Amino acid sequence: MTVVVICVAVSPVSTTTIDILALTPPLLRIRHYAMYMAGEKTKEEDMTKLSDPLERCRISNPHLLALHKELCVLYEEGTLDGFGLYIFGIVLKVCAL
Repeated sequence: MTVVVICVAVSPVSTTTIDILALTPPLLRIRHYAMYMAGEKTKEEDMTKLSDPLERCRISNPHLLALHKELCVLYEEGTLDGFGLYIFGIVLKVCAL
């Protein structure tokens, strides 16, 4: 039995570009879910640093715009599977688009 480990690095400051159309659907699922969850973690960490409730409401997931761009390209290409469409729906709802 062979075990394959796939590591997907998510970095908003990465200087390398990834050809998202060349990634397989499982890698895309992992990438998009990891980006979304990393942004949610960052958002929660930033919220704990603030004491003003009004300021807390203004904090959002910093990866939403990058996710929106990637998912729009994939949606227009027709390559999103069910999970991709689910994440795309979440991103659209949070971005209020």
